[in-house]
Amino acid sequence: MNVRFGLEGVRCFSQPENVRIAPLTILVGENSTGKSSFLALFHIANQVVGGELDPNFNAEPFRLGAYEQIAHRSRRDECPAATFRLSLWTDIPMGKDSATEACFHFNFSAENAQPVLSLYESSVNNVV
Repeated sequence: MNVRFGLEGVRCFSQPENVRIAPLTILVGENSTGKSSFLALFHIANQVVGGELDPNFNAEPFRLGAYEQIAHRSRRDECPAATFRLSLWTDIPMGKDSATEACFHFNFSAENAQPVLSLYESSVNNVV
């Protein structure tokens, strides 16, 4: 199965990043380079696809903080991004030897200092 995860405007991921998720995916990097954030946000995206429209960004084992700590900032003294985006792309089997791609995009914005789902888009083969 083909799965990709995308994130943009969140913590150290200011620009759109799309990563293929394989049956075995290894995250490697120095401390504070986004490995735990990546895992936490991938978990959140999967929760939303599964129907959880009010995901908890501070559930164990991940504690991402309030919106200000999650959304990307160019500098510490700047306001955080107005929204951040998570995306999932996955193949849906359509028969023995065929599949179609489903896409899910989620924007989060701040409400009472917490991230809330502000946009949920889904499509199959680019049909919304």
